[in-house]
Amino acid sequence: MATVDDAAAGEALPVEEHKSVWDKTERNFWTNLRRQQEAENNMDEQEFQQSTTELRIKLPKVEAELAHVTEECEVKTDRLKRIEQDYHESRQARIETQQKIWKTMRRFFKEKRGEDPD
Repeated sequence: MATVDDAAAGEALPVEEHKSVWDKTERNFWTNLRRQQEAENNMDEQEFQQSTTELRIKLPKVEAELAHVTEECEVKTDRLKRIEQDYHESRQARIETQQKIWKTMRRFFKEKRGEDPD
């Protein structure tokens, strides 16, 4: 920050020298600002590169794990479908067997009572 002494000294300079001081001050300001922004941009770029590199390294492992889990899921889904299908087939077979037994036994008892079996 400029002090009272700096302001007084600046006003005591000849006009051209005063202008020259402010031109130099402005150049220094913009130069420093550009350097600071470049440094920040470089830091951001490094962080970005590091983060993306780490993720690119981890991604194939995660994809492989996902493929494995997907395969396991498909295997278990197929197994579940087979179990359900076997259950339904078994149940249908039991129902058909029960119906045959029921029909046969009704016929048998009708015959034993002397009734028409049909």
